[in-house]
Amino acid sequence: MQFVHPYFSSAFLKISLCFVVVVGLTAEGLKYYDVVEGKGPIAEKGSTVQVHFDCIYRNITAVSSRESKLLAGNRIIAQPYEFKVGATPGKERKRDFVDNPNGLFSAQAAPKPPPAMYSVTEGMRVGGKRTVIVPPEAGYGQKGMNEIPPGSTFELNIELLQVMPPEENNWRSMAMGKGLSIPVALRFSTLLAFSTECNLRNKVLPWVHSV
Repeated sequence: MQFVHPYFSSAFLKISLCFVVVVGLTAEGLKYYDVVEGKGPIAEKGSTVQVHFDCIYRNITAVSSRESKLLAGNRIIAQPYEFKVGATPGKERKRDFVDNPNGLFSAQAAPKPPPAMYSVTEGMRVGGKRTVIVPPEAGYGQKGMNEIPPGSTFELNIELLQVMPPEENNWRSMAMGKGLSIPVALRFSTLLAFSTECNLRNKVLPWVHSV
């Protein structure tokens, strides 16, 4: 017999009939269900991740990252939410513009995720989908949010889209500090690593130039 938490939506019930659901418990005591485990890189503490998330209360989507849009010409696409795993909620850098392979997009204000998302994402793999039961103290507290009443428990659905390990974050932060866009930042990090290697070779192997 399958136990179903009363806060899970009917959509989740349909999904759970088709997939093996992995049940887990975070260090904070939050119960989560991995509907899809994913096969990509793992989100570790300190990693920067991009996700889509939906906060569902009694089958109503009250808060969703899919409502935040990227605008470019006539194209409108959902903007993933980016944050650092294990970071203090609300401390992310506000992004008025977002780099994309097709150019720079202007972005609308991102919706506010519940504090639980900053920790419960740890351990997920890219491509994974996790459902979490969020109590008020790890959610929107006594203020509530949109259709979520004050002091309410709700369901949080997370889809992990991308993971950037901590060491890559350092390269990007250095490049962004020099006013470079994200694609240029990646090229900058590669160039800097190559330059450092060349300097080392010049000091240790001065005859390399004669080869």
